[in-house]
This record gives sequence, structure tokens and C-alpha cells, in this order.
Amino acid sequence: RNSVGIHVRRGDMTLTGHYWKILTPHYYQTCMKYFAESDFFIFSDDIDWARKNIAEVNPDFHCTIVDINDSASGYLDLVLLSHCKNYICSSGSLGKFASYYGNYDEGKIIVPVLSLDDEVIVGKRQVVKIKLTDILCDNF
Repeated sequence: RNSVGIHVRRGDMTLTGHYWKILTPHYYQTCMKYFAESDFFIFSDDIDWARKNIAEVNPDFHCTIVDINDSASGYLDLVLLSHCKNYICSSGSLGKFASYYGNYDEGKIIVPVLSLDDEVIVGKRQVVKIKLTDILCDNF
């Protein structure tokens, strides 16, 4: 089956929300629909939120919460995430870097952007840009 790495960054972004865009569960649910019949691997600095708002509300999707690493060993999330074929990225950079380091030339990466004109460089993968709106962000 197809592997999809989902990176959910919240942590410090929830404290500095005036600058960062906090993505809602609707953003992740919308993105997951791009990948039918896939295995989703969810990485986050807020595992409880990701479990409750992404994995548990999407029973039709096969989701695995990757909760074996803490903030001190977050680099291991980068290594594990880079082995996925496709990516759903948050406003943070970890998912984008993982896709860059990954071994797949094909596959998709979904990134949130403020404007569809924003340039996104992620190697040879197909980029799907999701424009942020008040539906997809808590603090837009």
C-alpha cells in the first residue's frame, strides 16, 4: 500500500499563533482524501491532539500514530518520515525536509500556502498546494 507521512506541528506554534498558521483537523482530513487506500503515519509534537483530531475521527483511513520519539529525539521522526512515499505537511518544515531527503522520486507532497503563487521546492515530487482559508486555519 501507499505510505503517507503526516507531520503535525503545534507546540510552540500554538503559543505564537499571531505569526504561524495553526492548521485545523479539517485541513488534514481534506488532504487525506487525496490518498485512497493508503497507510498514514502521523508524527507530531502534540500526539494527543493528533490522535484525537486526526486518527480517531477518520475510521475509514488506516492511521498509525508514531509516538516513540520525544522532543529530544525529534530527529528520529525526520528519519522515519523520510521513508514515506507521500507527505501531508504542516506549517512547520520537518515534513518538507523529510520529503526532500526521501528515496522516492514519485509521490505527492501537500503543503499549506498563503497564496497559490507561493514557490515550494521539494525535489521531483508533485506538489499539491492547499490555500489556507479561515476553514483550514484556527487563526487566519
